[in-house]
Amino acid sequence: MMEEKSKELEKQKVELSSLEERKLELEEAKNVAEKLESDAKREVDGQFEEEKNRKLTEKAQNLLKEIDNDGNGKISNEELRLYCGLGQQQQLLPPENELKEESENVGDNFELEEMFKGIFGEGSENIDLEMIKNKFKNINDFLIKCKEKKQKEGNEEGVKEEGEKEEEEDKEEQPKYDEETQKLIENANNARKEFGEIESQIGQLQDDIKNSEQFLNQEYGIDYAWAPLKGHCAELTTTQYTYKICLFDRTVQKDRNGHNEVDLGRWGNWAGPETNKFSLQKYEHGQSCWNGPERSTLVELICGSDLELVEASEPAKCEYKFLVRVPAACQDPKEIDGGEKHILNFK
Repeated sequence: MMEEKSKELEKQKVELSSLEERKLELEEAKNVAEKLESDAKREVDGQFEEEKNRKLTEKAQNLLKEIDNDGNGKISNEELRLYCGLGQQQQLLPPENELKEESENVGDNFELEEMFKGIFGEGSENIDLEMIKNKFKNINDFLIKCKEKKQKEGNEEGVKEEGEKEEEEDKEEQPKYDEETQKLIENANNARKEFGEIESQIGQLQDDIKNSEQFLNQEYGIDYAWAPLKGHCAELTTTQYTYKICLFDRTVQKDRNGHNEVDLGRWGNWAGPETNKFSLQKYEHGQSCWNGPERSTLVELICGSDLELVEASEPAKCEYKFLVRVPAACQDPKEIDGGEKHILNFK
């Protein structure tokens, strides 16, 4: 069995070397495909962004012309007041560091003031084209509110429809890529997929190699009698808990009616006396107890015809003891039917 495992390990290492070479090839192909994809998309996206910016500039210019009465290319607070129908003497915003306790400017005017503060802070006398472009949606919403206020007794529905139309235009979607660009995207996706698959294969194979090396480095007794039992599990259910041992792996405890497992220890070493080294196993570094040490399990192995977890106890806080029947513990085949001799006292 150990010879077969050694051959299997060598085969796994050869396969890993081959996969790692293939991975380098696929990574290079992926990088090339992604570069072609990126360049093609950048060109199309650039054209889209350029057109989008052109339309935004046009809209911003129209807004500027609509409000900029003196034609200086900037919007002042005075021009905004006039546009919003707040009157010559009505401040659009409260003076800096001063709050109005009483004002006739309530309702719509107050809402406009709050919207304006949200966009420009305490106001600006230099609202230019670039600022309008950068904050177009907020400014446009603000101006639509102004129109609603001015036309409250007029065609309010028309203003509402105008706002909805602007919103639809703002949702302009990225156009589909042309056939050539789509092909490059597809090639890059396939290259990424192939690379991901081989990475997954390498990861799995590395785990297999690690397990094989651990198996071969493990001590399995005379004639490797314990080797076939590695990873085999047995359970015992008591009134409150279900206990489980997987040989050379771990011991666990879980509530009988629940799914939460408590780690009682991971494989540590053989712990029997020199005269019978393979009679005890130690599982350690389990889940820490509350204000206590890490859990651990001492497992007594006795002769039996099948793998069976017979007893489980906790003689000291966070220290567990299992009694396990197993054929490999039988030094003489005649012992199989009567393997009840305990080394430890579980009572």
